[in-house]
Amino acid sequence: MATTILSGRSLTLTIATIQYAEQILDSAINFDTERLTFDTLAGKAYKYIDSNVTLDINFLNDSGKTSPGSLYKALWDATESAPDTALAFVLTLTTGVSLTGTVLPQYPGISASGADAQTCSVSLQVVGIPTEDLTSA
Repeated sequence: MATTILSGRSLTLTIATIQYAEQILDSAINFDTERLTFDTLAGKAYKYIDSNVTLDINFLNDSGKTSPGSLYKALWDATESAPDTALAFVLTLTTGVSLTGTVLPQYPGISASGADAQTCSVSLQVVGIPTEDLTSA
């Protein structure tokens, strides 16, 4: 079976029904699993406790645009008005495989250096574990 190589341009990210592809430089869903390890007389034993999941996004600073086209403004407004209200997200590959879930909004950070484009970064807390849909794979 041939290997299919997917690039970053093979995905789209939708947050709160708005698709943000033009300004996103990269995004990642990261899992940090908490697991206990016990040394028993029979060897090691493991106990899964919990997973902390984040949706990390780096994007071009679009703070001058108005919502809903501005990811910066959408995150800022959502954090300011309802910081504990989850926003739906869908991360979709062009193959149709997707991860869906909800994230809690957070103020995005801004960075700049010299002649480089200004960028923003944010690490959004995912509520629970994203749902994986492989039906189109």
